[in-house]
Amino acid sequence: MRRNMTKRGLKVTMAIFLSTAFLLIAPFSVLAIDKYVPSGSNSFMYPGEPVPKDEMRVTIFGSGYGYVRGDQADQSIYVELGNGDTFVFDLGEGSEANYMAMQVPYSKMTNLFVTHLHMDHLGALPHLYTFGPSADRWTPMNIYGPSGDTPELGTK
Repeated sequence: MRRNMTKRGLKVTMAIFLSTAFLLIAPFSVLAIDKYVPSGSNSFMYPGEPVPKDEMRVTIFGSGYGYVRGDQADQSIYVELGNGDTFVFDLGEGSEANYMAMQVPYSKMTNLFVTHLHMDHLGALPHLYTFGPSADRWTPMNIYGPSGDTPELGTK
């Protein structure tokens, strides 16, 4: 009987120790973030913010593989250059919602590179092509990539 009480007492003591240690350490972890992260805990770069002239920003707006889920769209990569140029590599189904959530305007999505003609790489193209002019994309859209699945349709 004494042995069981000792184990239970040890468990209670450890629980008290760990909760006290957490309360003492937690405030210092917040200070550590501000100390070691250059701009504090708010040092995130978002699409649309200025990019220094000699840099580029790459944002992944989709990395799925054909089965769109609520938390993962199909492939799409957004590239911003310091000179103001922007490029979209693939525009898979569901990725347009991520672009809208990050407030990337349609006018910044005029250069689209499609790697191949599968729907998980170009499924959101009809959305961008159709609704772009009704938003703020009044310039022609440039689409680069293969023109077909077989040599008869333009691939070599």
